[in-house]
Amino acid sequence: MTPIAQNPQFAEALEKHTALAMALGKLHTGIAEIEARLRAYQPNAREDQVAAALAYAQDGRVRAPEGIDDLQQQHVALRQQVEAVQRAMQVSSNSMDHLRGEISCQVCRSLDSEHATRIGEPLRKALAEAYRLVQEERLFIQEIESAGYSAVHLRHNYRMPHIEDVLKQFAK
Repeated sequence: MTPIAQNPQFAEALEKHTALAMALGKLHTGIAEIEARLRAYQPNAREDQVAAALAYAQDGRVRAPEGIDDLQQQHVALRQQVEAVQRAMQVSSNSMDHLRGEISCQVCRSLDSEHATRIGEPLRKALAEAYRLVQEERLFIQEIESAGYSAVHLRHNYRMPHIEDVLKQFAK
């Protein structure tokens, strides 16, 4: 039987999903690198801080030390991309589940006849034989009990309550 991954539609969907997963991994790596750089960021001594404070005093605009704004913007952008890729992966996963269901339905329909031949008919025959054996045991026990004995002392008592009713439907 051909694996589902060799189905062209499913293979294409799987390839797209894998690409999304790889992108997500790289995004997480990029975020970790930026966060490490932000934690390690050391502004150029007090001069940058003093220059930023003087500029703030003149125009009221807060300035981050040089270079840090760009890292923060990259960080925000990558976080947004992570959210977008995660949503796309969920859509992709749902789509693959649906596709897997459709393909599985087609395959199972095409194998229905083989399933009936390989499993269904032999199973029906085996269950009919089991029913016959349950009937045989019932008659055997009746024979013992009709002679006045109790059959409860049979070492191997195969009586199964209600199995006869279950098996009866397969004996037809």
